[in-house]
Amino acid sequence: MLEKGNLGKLVEKQENERKQVYYELTKKSKAMLHPHELTKIVILLSSSVLSFIGVIVEVYRFVKSISLPEELPPPMGGVICESEHIIIGIILISFAVLFLYAAFRIHIRKARKG
Repeated sequence: MLEKGNLGKLVEKQENERKQVYYELTKKSKAMLHPHELTKIVILLSSSVLSFIGVIVEVYRFVKSISLPEELPPPMGGVICESEHIIIGIILISFAVLFLYAAFRIHIRKARKG
C-alpha cells in the first residue's frame, strides 16, 4: 500500500542503522495536507501591498492638501495642511510592516518544519 503512495511521490522510505523502515511525507504531500499555510502567506503579502498602496495615496493627498494662503498676513497665515492624511499613512505603513513580519514568521516556521 505504501509503495503506491511512493509512486505518486507522496511518501519517502527512510531506513536507519537498525534496519527499520519508516515512511515520511514529502513536501508535496505536506502541501496537499496543509494548504492553508501558503494561503496565509499570500493573504498577508497582498494585504501589505495594499497597505503600501494606501500609504502612497495618503502621502500624495497630504502633499496635495498643503496650501499657502496668500490673502492672510504672515502672523495668521502660513502653511495649511490636512494632517489626517499623514496620520492615516503612518497607520497604514505600520499595518504593512506588521503583515510583512507575520508572513515572514510563517515562512520561517514552515521552513523549519521541513
